[in-house]
Amino acid sequence: METRRGHKHLSESSSLYYQGVSDQGISDWSTPVRLSGNYRPFPSVIFPPTAYTSPVDPIHEGPPIIPPEQPPDHESRRDFSGHSYPPQSNHPPSRSFYHDPNSSPSSEQSSQSRSTEGRADADDVRQQIHVLKDWLQRDAQDRQAELRAVTARVDQLNDQIRRLAAIPGGVQINQSELRGVAAEVGSLSEEVRRFAAARGAAPPVFQQSSWSHGSPFGITGGPMMPSLGGAPEIKFHQMFLPSSGNENRSSTLQWDMLFPSTYAHGTSGDPSAWANKREEAATSPRVAMLNLVSKTFPWTISVRASHSQLGVSCSDVIEAISRFLGQLVSQQEFLGFPAATQQMVTECYYQNRDMAREVLGVNGLGEGIKRLDWLGMETIFGGIEHNDRLLREICGGAPPPLTFALLRIRKSSSTNTPLRR
Repeated sequence: METRRGHKHLSESSSLYYQGVSDQGISDWSTPVRLSGNYRPFPSVIFPPTAYTSPVDPIHEGPPIIPPEQPPDHESRRDFSGHSYPPQSNHPPSRSFYHDPNSSPSSEQSSQSRSTEGRADADDVRQQIHVLKDWLQRDAQDRQAELRAVTARVDQLNDQIRRLAAIPGGVQINQSELRGVAAEVGSLSEEVRRFAAARGAAPPVFQQSSWSHGSPFGITGGPMMPSLGGAPEIKFHQMFLPSSGNENRSSTLQWDMLFPSTYAHGTSGDPSAWANKREEAATSPRVAMLNLVSKTFPWTISVRASHSQLGVSCSDVIEAISRFLGQLVSQQEFLGFPAATQQMVTECYYQNRDMAREVLGVNGLGEGIKRLDWLGMETIFGGIEHNDRLLREICGGAPPPLTFALLRIRKSSSTNTPLRR
């Protein structure tokens, strides 16, 4: 039986992604790439056969169709002519609406009885739901009235305390009355806390800082779109600051961008720094979105806050970079680059897959050219900065607002593999 490798079609922005090859190898560069099937850039590569799959129409996308396994030869020669099978029906399983002449009157009566009982049960359920809904509405109104009464009483007691505090020093204050007022305030405060606990647990309290969630710094330009006029200077979190004065040293965050974001960690001096600070704000003041560009590739990495009211966090930045680099590149995109770039990316493709198999296992980074293959040998995260000269060089002019440069460090012999996951 001829073994064929199934083609897996992926799409993004109406473009096909090509990964994997046929079992018969790859043709030379001069041979046009087939529009059906998956794409690999290098010639003369033979892959082992995989599961039996049926051919896939290149126009349609979807997972490969895998037929059932064939029985052994001695089982395939069995005679099944003596077996009878029930007739197949194209209708979904449901109650029949046509009269069966073979059915008995008793079965029809039992069917009608079950139908009547079902309708009665449904009416009972609807009535119970209606009663429960009315009760919940009344309970919510009672709770709100209680809360308003408690709040009004607390305000009244606070006014009474302020009046007592404003009495001149020559007048004796009734200490027993003051203690009674304080006790009542404490009791009401406890009642308010119990009421709040019934509605849900209180949110966690974080240490106040310019990077934490509870800081007084607001999001630039509101929760959805940053302001473009009069915006203050954006400062990045210390985890993203490049090492000053040494281009060969990475930032406080240690991460080989070939691998998923779970491999990011702090420096050897403080390995838990990233785990403790990944949910802090990435910038000060906080922003709802930002863009990252690099000299390596022509694409822009868009980073958006996972929580619009909190702004972009350190975790949002790293996750956005990891998702972007893991995206497959279409054939049209790849062939749009110069021949020298195609050759460089092809060489990096095989080097990265060999290295990833040692770290991630057999599947490694998977088949198909990805955007991470454009990193070359500079795969170590080097930080993020706002360098106007570099940004103008990358963007070919004035960069868009809230656009920053993603720095990379060349991989050395000591950083061939991640330190830990």
